[in-house]
Amino acid sequence: MKLAVVGYGLVRGREPELAYLAENNDVRIIGYYKRSKMHESGITNSKRLQLVYLDVKPVLLVDPFFLFRHEVGCSSWVYFQNLEKHLRDREIIITHELWPFFSYQSTRISKGLNKKVVAIVFENITRNPFFSFIPPYSHNSRYVAKNADLFIAQTRKA
Repeated sequence: MKLAVVGYGLVRGREPELAYLAENNDVRIIGYYKRSKMHESGITNSKRLQLVYLDVKPVLLVDPFFLFRHEVGCSSWVYFQNLEKHLRDREIIITHELWPFFSYQSTRISKGLNKKVVAIVFENITRNPFFSFIPPYSHNSRYVAKNADLFIAQTRKA
């Protein structure tokens, strides 16, 4: 099966499960290039696992999160550039959380390409007003929740 895992920090700490996933699937991990690259030790030996670093562009003229933190992160108001090109040949798209802009972007593209979307969820959205009621995160959360085909809750509360 051809999978795409879309997110920012999905590799660090997940090396064993990604290596296991890549044993029987063709996995493409899509992230952004940060000062320090996504952690790659222990997973780059697999021929069925590909790491792709994409540039990001602000959703608006400037990313408010970047102005505050001086780095791009999950809360940044950015999209991956050329993401559709890297999702087109995948069967299933896996995204991280409901509220980030990259989750909204990957879900929107996946639905346009008639692909299945899996959302890995750590947050308890109903108890976190930041993601439930404050735009634009609330818009992203509702869109991904409505359009994801499967949810994987990583914690009991999620």
